[in-house]
Amino acid sequence: GVVGLGGVASHAGQPFQVNEATRQISLADVILLNKTDLVSAHQLSAVENAILKMNSAATLVKTHHSKIDLGLILDVKAYNPEHSKVQVNDIGTPQHSITKGVTTVTIETKGYLDKVLLDDWIVSLLWDKSIHDNSDLPMEIMRIKGVLHIHGEDRQVILQGVYELYETHPTTPWEVGQERISRLVVIGTNLDYDILLQSFKKCLV
Repeated sequence: GVVGLGGVASHAGQPFQVNEATRQISLADVILLNKTDLVSAHQLSAVENAILKMNSAATLVKTHHSKIDLGLILDVKAYNPEHSKVQVNDIGTPQHSITKGVTTVTIETKGYLDKVLLDDWIVSLLWDKSIHDNSDLPMEIMRIKGVLHIHGEDRQVILQGVYELYETHPTTPWEVGQERISRLVVIGTNLDYDILLQSFKKCLV
């Protein structure tokens, strides 16, 4: 998993721009918000809300003097399907703005995904950048993560990707009677919910 660290005093009262800080926040599974004792409750709440709008699938941990339970960052459970589903389900809307040009999109579909078609779709999205928005701009992916239902695989499959790097990893079996939904959280620029969803559904068997 990816762990990010930020000083809340550095961001309090400042608008978030698309820079290295926002990129790191977008990539993180866990975000440590340090120096919380140096700002007011109102400032802390504003920074928390801004960060969660950037990456509401991440776990936000408030600290001061960098004191942290190591279990929170050494056992991120990035490949635990139950943990991943909880994170993905925390995204309440299909698409919302992070900062100018950066959005979080959640897409989901029922049914089996074909592994070959899925790999081709991921390569098109992350490597070839051949999936464009409705202005014909290539979608730029910072982070992609989710739970997948793959044809011929009885286990839930976790997808984790950062920029051009990604991997899929089978985990625990689907439970009897469990609704098998493939759900992804995508963070990046030029994202178009409808185009992403329709291209993703082309991976169905």
